[in-house]
Amino acid sequence: LALVQEKYEEIPGLGVKTVFEGHEILAGNIDLLLNHKVKVEEVDTAGTAVYVAKDNKFIGYVVLKDIVRDKAKLLIKKLDELGIKTVLLSGDKESTVKEVSEIVGIKEYHAKLLPQDKTKFVEEAINNRKDNKLVAFAGDGINDTPSIIRSDIGFAMGGIGSDMAVENADVVIMQDHPLKIYDSIVIAKKTKLVAIFNIVFSLLIKLAVI
Repeated sequence: LALVQEKYEEIPGLGVKTVFEGHEILAGNIDLLLNHKVKVEEVDTAGTAVYVAKDNKFIGYVVLKDIVRDKAKLLIKKLDELGIKTVLLSGDKESTVKEVSEIVGIKEYHAKLLPQDKTKFVEEAINNRKDNKLVAFAGDGINDTPSIIRSDIGFAMGGIGSDMAVENADVVIMQDHPLKIYDSIVIAKKTKLVAIFNIVFSLLIKLAVI
């Protein structure tokens, strides 16, 4: 049975709007419904609530809860060992983001962010960085694309990531395994050392010949 819908529209940072069998359907966070003058009260529940309205009338909600990726905690630990600071940027409510941060060991987090808020955070990090350190951003959704582009190094998940995020990323993790981010950083560092060694060695050889 195929579902027929019309005028499907994704609203960045808020949710989606579509027309199904002549009825306008809204599905997203509470701000999406409030922006369309729908009377709704925020529910206090663990996880992310997706509010649904039909013809500008609230009809219910669905609660989704994030499952922390396997080895995500180990990734944060290894990045800390490399001296890399990690920050969690999310559009979810603060209680959910705080819980995930505590599980994986991220000390700094920011919740209820729109796509432009994430990009602004990345820009501020770039402008205020010290010792010429690079700013990287890892994401998989279409809302993450602006931040992936704006960062010095953009990571995207190749399997579950949106096409736009993958196309604009500098590094694509094809296996969607968090630890591959750490592996790519280690490989990049070793590659840099090899390149420097080759350049210095070739110059020394040339000087010796001269």
